[in-house]
Amino acid sequence: MRRLRQRLFRALTTLPDRSGWGWSAAALCVYAAGAAAIGIPTGFLKLAPVALRAGTLLGTSAILLLHPSFIEELLFRALPIPHPEEGASTRATAIGAALGVVLFVAAHPLDCLIFRPAAFTVFTNPVYLVLAGLLGLSCSVAYVRSGSIWPAVLLHWLAVNVWIFLLGGDALLPLR
Repeated sequence: MRRLRQRLFRALTTLPDRSGWGWSAAALCVYAAGAAAIGIPTGFLKLAPVALRAGTLLGTSAILLLHPSFIEELLFRALPIPHPEEGASTRATAIGAALGVVLFVAAHPLDCLIFRPAAFTVFTNPVYLVLAGLLGLSCSVAYVRSGSIWPAVLLHWLAVNVWIFLLGGDALLPLR
């Protein structure tokens, strides 16, 4: 437990340097390209901007920052992946990252079975699960390369916001 508390503390208090932000931006670009290459041809992602009042948009976006972005990044990145200051081997870091991605993807169907039955069709869609895996991998890279949870939270939050508000996510998974 002590190690996990230290891991969380370090993940939350480490500020990314220029290189960490650079790796995070690259991870975002790779995710966006991969998501478009998979999501658009399958019809899972389609341009469908949502018309919302500014207050509703900002309020919903703030909620998305807390959950899923912040909470899931703590659970699936900060806890399973050794922080760079721990001096873990590349193998241990890769295993932690792989475990985090697998748990991240698996958590979505489990979430709908336990908490959100209405999301079952979306959270069990193979395209959604592949995109979730790609997002998890991208967030893992951002976390490992920066040592900070904040770039991964930002990447996750941007991906969810773009999907919900611009690429048809609201029609599949209404949040309001």
